[in-house]
Amino acid sequence: MIHLYYGENDYAVAEKVRAVRAAFAAKYGAEAIERIDADEAAADDLVGKLVNVDLFASRKLVIMSGAARRPSTWQKLAAALLRVPNSTEVIMIESKLDGRLNATKEIKKIAGATEFRALRSWELERWAAEEAQRQRLEVKGAALRELVLACGGDQWRIASEIKKLSALGQVLTPELVKKYVESVVSADAFLVLELALRRERQAMNAELQKLRAVESAEKFLGLFSAQVFALAVAKSAGEEGSAAAAKATGVHPFVMQKTFAVRDEISESELQKLAAGLAEVDAKMKLGGDGWQLMMILLNRI
Repeated sequence: MIHLYYGENDYAVAEKVRAVRAAFAAKYGAEAIERIDADEAAADDLVGKLVNVDLFASRKLVIMSGAARRPSTWQKLAAALLRVPNSTEVIMIESKLDGRLNATKEIKKIAGATEFRALRSWELERWAAEEAQRQRLEVKGAALRELVLACGGDQWRIASEIKKLSALGQVLTPELVKKYVESVVSADAFLVLELALRRERQAMNAELQKLRAVESAEKFLGLFSAQVFALAVAKSAGEEGSAAAAKATGVHPFVMQKTFAVRDEISESELQKLAAGLAEVDAKMKLGGDGWQLMMILLNRI
């Protein structure tokens, strides 16, 4: 059997591969599994791994990643898949696929292709609830929403934090998340933008002061500018959905969905002034200006 697992949700891909690998190892032994990085092997060697019968094992599992990044290798694999013996199971892992290539179309026809897309915010919360239940972690209130935001929608980190929080032996509350989970700066940058757009200046200034104590102004400016870029994309997307806008621009789907929720809080002219103001802040910082003070002045004028 041949599987093609692809998409930007590398956590879900890894979990799927782990499950298949564990089931195969339990039945045929771990020594019958071979993992190959296509970037480090010649195309003919990769084909040989797939089509040659292993004389010392009745079954074989080959896990291959990154072949689609090399078009010539991808084409050779497409031609070779029909020659894979029944005794060999193949898992092909790719983060991105070029659907225009004939090789991609052929491989999708031959393999059982499954796309793993990035989860939307509500899907992340639902998945986090399932993970918390699996870890026997009792949850109250909006704790999982707080956790997802603090982790910036990163499933790897959310899973890790749930495992650590479950070890506390306490009911998970929003307050507990704030106490034990360090928020990623990108999430803090979005919070500042959201507060600024809603003119909640007291809360915004408090958040900026908190960040000033732990983060450099240069890093925050870069992350905040990325949030403003996402906001500009959301404003120009019209009726286009957040998932389509994220895919077209490379902005993370979780970030784009959050941004869509606040895009009507600012006008086009205000957004242009904000972008121009950020460029001015950047220029003044390079001349030695106090970045945090400059950001506070700018955002309090929105």
